[in-house]
Amino acid sequence: MSDPDRSAFVCSDGATLAVFVWNATAAGPPIILHHGYIANTEWNWIAPGISAALAATGRRIVAFDARSHGASETFLDPARTYRMRMARDVIEIADHFGAKAYDLAGYSMGGFVAVVTAVEDPRVRRLALCGSCEQLFADQLRDPNLGGVPAALRADDPQTISNPVAKAFRRLADSVGADRLALAACNEGFNTDWYLSGEAVPKLRIPTLVIGGRDDFIMVGVERLTDVIPDNRLVWTEGDHLTALNDPKFAEELVAFFAG
Repeated sequence: MSDPDRSAFVCSDGATLAVFVWNATAAGPPIILHHGYIANTEWNWIAPGISAALAATGRRIVAFDARSHGASETFLDPARTYRMRMARDVIEIADHFGAKAYDLAGYSMGGFVAVVTAVEDPRVRRLALCGSCEQLFADQLRDPNLGGVPAALRADDPQTISNPVAKAFRRLADSVGADRLALAACNEGFNTDWYLSGEAVPKLRIPTLVIGGRDDFIMVGVERLTDVIPDNRLVWTEGDHLTALNDPKFAEELVAFFAG
């Protein structure tokens, strides 16, 4: 599979995002991919072979690095990364590519954004809600595990971080060479309107794939999704929050779902 076409997209608020496209000339609804927190297109979609598997179906695939992530513009102001703004990014990218309809997959943070997008934009036909569950319904800054992430990202010495979950996110940020300070602000930003994701879930009226790793602590309480979303299918893959995407079953299930 050839490398994606890469371009810069300027959002309505002036933020510049890195966008990656496979099968750019393919007709029909594209599949848009939104990665997780601290990760990027390369980490979540390209390296595990997911974008290649989807592109092999002949569909146009559009992925992007979210604001303050990857190769996209970074911000130290949390007001630039609130949840509805990030949903607007998806909608504006779909507009840019002239999509009359599109399918959407979001992993972790991408799932938090994707459920809001799917309710706001009637063009979304199918939704893959990946590695997202309990945190859809909660202010993560008040979570005993996740609430320490911004401070961990801002810490000068990672050895001073005692919270194991926050330390894991710090290790991930360091491993991908991310802008830690921008990511800390982003975390605070997308938790300012955290309630929007929980409010969106019961409004979903489109086919929804709920998928995640068996050992992913963020998938705990998945019944909060499967009991509320009318048209859903739950699929488990092997792995935890950082490794579930590497299970070949993950790509296979997304291909099958979006082919429906």
